[in-house]
Amino acid sequence: MFRTSKMCYGVLAKAGYRTAASKPIEFLPSRLVVEKPYNFHAIHTNYGWFIIPKPYYAYRWTTLNIHKAIEDRYPDIKEVPRSHEVLQEVVDDWGRTVDISTKPIMTKTTRADIKKQKDEALYRTQLKEDIPSLSISSKQTAVPKKRSRLGTVTFIHAWNYYFSITHPKYSHLDKKESRREIANEWNALTTEEKDDYREAYANLLNDGKDIHKGKIVSREEKLKKQSKKKKKSEDK
Repeated sequence: MFRTSKMCYGVLAKAGYRTAASKPIEFLPSRLVVEKPYNFHAIHTNYGWFIIPKPYYAYRWTTLNIHKAIEDRYPDIKEVPRSHEVLQEVVDDWGRTVDISTKPIMTKTTRADIKKQKDEALYRTQLKEDIPSLSISSKQTAVPKKRSRLGTVTFIHAWNYYFSITHPKYSHLDKKESRREIANEWNALTTEEKDDYREAYANLLNDGKDIHKGKIVSREEKLKKQSKKKKKSEDK
């Protein structure tokens, strides 16, 4: 069974980690990312971006283990690159065999960790809409290139942005029908066209703005409105 190397433990010990308790967890293969997008993380490695189930993510630990799994499978990987699909299979195989009890748990939160959590929270709260069944390949989801000051902008973010600016056109339809129509339009776009929306959203974030209920607002205004909504929900 694949276990963390001594080097991995040395690095993690310095970062203030402890080992997680062993719990039976069902492994979700990356092909299910379209059906259950919020059950996965997109993680950056030396060999590209890959999809992994959330329970298998731990800062540094996951990246180091994925590097080792790929390099063990393909010792010549640096001289002879493999396709993303082939390497994603290696990552899936690692997830099926890794001893999850060796996954560390952070015991000390750094400023960088807090910033990363806030940035991810901003993305997750985009629209608060369920993602429909879209024709988004794992490669599209896992190999983001556009960046903003808040980090990487993926095709999932591009879809949320597209949904938000397109939704007013279908406001006369009920929620389910409007989502279906917008999803059909999105699926009809080429990868290049979808990438244009991804770039547009990254530029929007870089300008200190965001989308809230179909309107362009400042990021501060959006966070303020979301905070009020959350407080009202908690008060009920």
